[in-house]
Amino acid sequence: MKLSVFLPTIRTHLLENWYSSLEASCNRHDFNVILCGPFDPPDSILSRDNVVFVKDFGSPTRSAQLAALSAVGELLYHVTDDVLFFPNVISNEIDLFETDT
Repeated sequence: MKLSVFLPTIRTHLLENWYSSLEASCNRHDFNVILCGPFDPPDSILSRDNVVFVKDFGSPTRSAQLAALSAVGELLYHVTDDVLFFPNVISNEIDLFETDT
């Protein structure tokens, strides 16, 4: 797994658009997503093979840390649930990282 994206989330209604933009941005690399929060994400998100959900009723900081513990990627990306990603940008950055190291 190249990238693990982890986030605390309470705005689960935003996750479908969030995930679609992530897919478009990280389109050339494999990734997984770890969500952590008190509310269950939509089934359309949970049914994906690369998504893990950790239920937690603590603070967003604690939720992010719990999510990070489940990360399996070579690279980690801590994000929020109210962001949208530009197409190709994450894959481009991973490519740059790989050529620089």
